[in-house]
Amino acid sequence: MPKNKKEQVGSDTAVYSHKGYAQTNLNEELPTYNRGESEKVTAHPNGALIVLGRDRAADVSTGYGAKGDIKCARIDLIAGLGGYSAKETNNSGAELYSDPNFLTDASRLYMSQTSDIDDIMGLKAGTVGLAKRRSAIGLKADGLRFVAREGIKLVTGIDAKDSQGNDISKVSGIDLWAGCGRVKDKLEPLVKGKITLECLEEIVEAINDLNGIVSGFLSSQMEYNKTLAYHTHNSPFFGYLTTPSVDAIQGGIKCLTRQYSKTNVSLMSHKQNLVQLSSAYLNSHGEGYILSRYNNTN
Repeated sequence: MPKNKKEQVGSDTAVYSHKGYAQTNLNEELPTYNRGESEKVTAHPNGALIVLGRDRAADVSTGYGAKGDIKCARIDLIAGLGGYSAKETNNSGAELYSDPNFLTDASRLYMSQTSDIDDIMGLKAGTVGLAKRRSAIGLKADGLRFVAREGIKLVTGIDAKDSQGNDISKVSGIDLWAGCGRVKDKLEPLVKGKITLECLEEIVEAINDLNGIVSGFLSSQMEYNKTLAYHTHNSPFFGYLTTPSVDAIQGGIKCLTRQYSKTNVSLMSHKQNLVQLSSAYLNSHGEGYILSRYNNTN
């Protein structure tokens, strides 16, 4: 900060006139915007800027405006030029000039008629791709909040031509990308709720059918095991029937008891769990209903 500003802030009379209380004037260390010759700049002494000019990513040698291109008008709104690293003078007291920069500026709304917005903001292609020589709006700040009293629509592919007059041959999607460039997780397609619901319902029904198949098999097997446990043979002594095998009876009773008390009960419990799962997650009245009641996608 220049010496004269420091003296003003440090003086006794500066309590109200230079310390900013109650929205009064405030002296603080701020860089001077490096204005291009064709730009019109409206600057507030506390770091808020409105710049009207041509496409410019950073210094005056960047963007389509630096190439002499036509139809690349730009509106740049910056709050906090240079961000936390902003300086007004160097160590020798000479005035410093600062270029706009998406990396360092605290908050910025960038609107351009023709721009390479992804390159300017350091974004990766994702599934949507990189916008080259396209009209664009870029927003960046520590926190962005989009609040609607009624509804918000994120819509793509609505027009037949782009801002340059070229035919739009494909519909581009929407990438919801947390940690772009920092998180290694790959982008994956969103699922569609109703189709997913139908799929899960069919899976639950198939599992339920399988439960019935196993239950039917168990009943048949129990009948067979019972018959086998008490079966007899014809003896060589005039063909009289023998007594049932003691070992077979004991083993049969043990097997039948286990099949009924464990396997059959487990199958009934499994069937009940399927009913509860379907009711909780696949029914619109369930607490864990998997479909959003408010948000939709195609």
